[in-house]
Amino acid sequence: MIFKKKPADRYIIILTVLFGLVLLCAIWIGLYYKIQSEQQQELEAARKETANYARMFEEHTIRTLRGLDEITIYIKHQAEEHGLNVDLVKLTKERMLEGQPFSSLGIIDENGDLIASGRGSLPNVNIRDREAFRVHKDVDSNKLYVGMPLVGRVSGQVSIHMSRRINKPDGSFGGIIFIGIDPNYFGEFYKQIDLGANSVIALIGRDGIARVRQSGTEVQVGADFSDYPEVMNTLAGSGSG
Repeated sequence: MIFKKKPADRYIIILTVLFGLVLLCAIWIGLYYKIQSEQQQELEAARKETANYARMFEEHTIRTLRGLDEITIYIKHQAEEHGLNVDLVKLTKERMLEGQPFSSLGIIDENGDLIASGRGSLPNVNIRDREAFRVHKDVDSNKLYVGMPLVGRVSGQVSIHMSRRINKPDGSFGGIIFIGIDPNYFGEFYKQIDLGANSVIALIGRDGIARVRQSGTEVQVGADFSDYPEVMNTLAGSGSG
C-alpha cells in the first residue's frame, strides 16, 4: 500500500530544511565574525606591542644622544671660553666619557681642518665639504646636528656624526665639535629584541635616511626611505625622526 504525503507533511519538511539552512548560515556567519574579531584583536595587540617597543627604542636613542650631546655642549663651552685647543685626550680618559658609545671625537676650525682629536694624533684632515661642517657654518641654530652615516676621515670607520657649532667671541663661526657613533651600537641593541620573522627596525632621520636598519641578523646603514610615503608622512609630523 502506498501512502501519499499530505501537503501538511511536505510543508513541515520544507520548513525543517529551511530552518536547517538558516541555522547553518547563522553558525557560519557567527564563526566568520568570531574569527574576524579574534584576528582584529590579535592585530591590535600586535600594534600595541610594536608601539611599546618603538617607544622603548625611542627612549633608548634619546638617552644615548642626550648623553653624547652633553659632552658636545661641555666641549663647545670650553672651546669658546679657552680656545679650540681643548685637550680631548684627557677628556676621553675622564669619567665623563666613560661608557659612552663614541668612535671618534674632534674639533674642527673655521677652515674645516682638524685641530684636536680624542685619539691624540692629528692627521691632515679637512671636512669643509661635509654636511656636518656646512650646516653650522652659515647659520647658528644652536642645535645639535645628527648627520648621515659616513666613513669618518678621522676614525676611518662608518659613523653617525653629531656636531655643534663653536662661536668666536664676536658670535661669528669658529668651527665645530663632533662626536662619531658606531651604528652597530644601535644595531646590537635592536638584535636583542625578537619581533618575529620578517621584522625590521630602523632609526630614520627627517631626511628619510636610515642611520641604522636592522633586519634579522643584518645591520645596514644609509638605507633611503624617502620614496616611502607612509614613512615620510610620519616624519613630516615629527620634530626629530
